Amino acid sequence: MAKVLVVDDDPVLNQMVQANLKISGHDVFTALSGAAGLGLVREVKPDVIILDVMMPGMDGFETCRQLRTFSSAPVLFLTARGEEVDLVEGYEAGADDYMRKPFSHKELELRVRALLQRSQRSQENHDLLSYSDDWLFIDLEKEIIKVNNRLIHLTPTE
Repeated sequence: MAKVLVVDDDPVLNQMVQANLKISGHDVFTALSGAAGLGLVREVKPDVIILDVMMPGMDGFETCRQLRTFSSAPVLFLTARGEEVDLVEGYEAGADDYMRKPFSHKELELRVRALLQRSQRSQENHDLLSYSDDWLFIDLEKEIIKVNNRLIHLTPTE
């Protein structure tokens, strides 16, 4: 089960997307603003983020730029803004995918699944590092470091 965060100022759309993704087995969280979404990202650590562009206060582009300073979770923009300039700005802000409203719930689920698969493959390739027959072993996910099979204790900052 993946954790999905939906950030859109339309509560009806949030509920609709949440219900459809839950049917597919995902744990879905929602936020009605960019600021609330950023807070939930820190708290929940979602596997995928679905983000609207047009929101009051902080728009989706700025939300994505701020998000990229502390999270590498895949971002899918789901928005009514579909001009080329919007797509370019979305990808430059750090988006991984861009989908226009109105949309198909099946297509949204397939895109979420694809983002999850790509993200998982990437993590599998980068979470475990070893050097010279395990002289140095680092597990980024579990935050474990071993030198010569001896566990090294580090501070949270380290």
